[in-house]
Formats: sequence, C-alpha cells, structure tokens
Amino acid sequence: MPYLVNGGGLGSDYVVNAITIESGQTTSDIIDLRAQGLCGFQMPAAFTGTSITFEGSPNGDTYTSLYNTANTEYSVTVAASRFYVVNPGDFVGVRFLRFVSGSAEGAQRVILSVARSLQ
Repeated sequence: MPYLVNGGGLGSDYVVNAITIESGQTTSDIIDLRAQGLCGFQMPAAFTGTSITFEGSPNGDTYTSLYNTANTEYSVTVAASRFYVVNPGDFVGVRFLRFVSGSAEGAQRVILSVARSLQ
C-alpha cells in the first residue's frame, strides 16, 4: 500500500510502496507509478537474490523486461539491507512496474520502493 512522505523542504512528495515477492517466487507484485518515477528502493535483511531487474507495462496486462536507451536490460546488483538509488528519468514512460529477483526467494520478501513526482 503506498503512502506519501513529505520531501522535507524539497517541495516534492515521495510515494513509498511496500512490494512483495512471495516465497519461492522471483517476481514482485505490481506498482502503479502513475506520474511518478522510481528513484530508489530498500532491500530487506534476508534477501537472497544478488540482482534486481524490472518488468514494465503501459496497461497493467502485458509485462516485458525493462531496457535502457543503450538496449541493455536494466539491472541492479543488490545485497540484503541496502538502499539503492536509481535515476527516476530511467523509469519515465513506465506506468506499471514489477521487481524481479535474480533467484527464487526462500521466504516472503518485502522491498520498499520510493518514487517521486515527475512533474
């Protein structure tokens, strides 16, 4: 469930979503970014995957891997209990987003994603 966090003097609001990857799965539930751009995410303490890739959809029905302008799959090498910053401009045009772990998770994992207004 998303919630707003005041940007602390920056004049922007941030939306924080708790997204879940279920036990034995690699793909998270869906984030509706609306007019937001993903700008960071926090990995849970017991995360077992070593990378995160993303799947995007313009309509919430069909998801495909997210690629950057260099035609490279967007991937972040991750470790447990770390916060990662990403460029929100890289997520412009993505309405619906899913996180994909590089390996199946041994238990339910909750990642906190942070998005900010693109306007």
